[in-house]
Amino acid sequence: MELLREIDEKETCKNVRKLLKKDLKRLQFMAGVKLVNLSSPTLDQAGGSHTNTGNHNEDKVINGIDVSIEIDAIVKTVQGIPEPYRTVLVDRYFTEKGYRERISRSRYEQNVYYKRLHAAEIAFADLFEYWQRKLHCSKIIDLHVYKD
Repeated sequence: MELLREIDEKETCKNVRKLLKKDLKRLQFMAGVKLVNLSSPTLDQAGGSHTNTGNHNEDKVINGIDVSIEIDAIVKTVQGIPEPYRTVLVDRYFTEKGYRERISRSRYEQNVYYKRLHAAEIAFADLFEYWQRKLHCSKIIDLHVYKD
């Protein structure tokens, strides 16, 4: 008997990429915030920087999702990923650098860089579910794809 169901890592990583590349941008627009810096996460709202999205965004519930809390869950998830994986994840999804610059800046061989990114994406999927529950998100999004 297995304690945890086996995940399809390739498909789980695809879900993480979609969340961080596409969905997060939409969530930021819907909440009226912008992630400023994920090494010490802050959100920028109309001229100010904050560590959370503020009270005026708490009522922005769209399609059953409290947008500001989901963004907070993403930020806390990224913060919770251990180094060096967090740095690889932040460089990949939260900077405008091209892939060659990211790899050369990381000082890893290309295959090591992508293995660390893969591990970071899996860790993100695991931690994201935890932070959604801890922050009482109204809709829990499981990024895992399970093997049956």
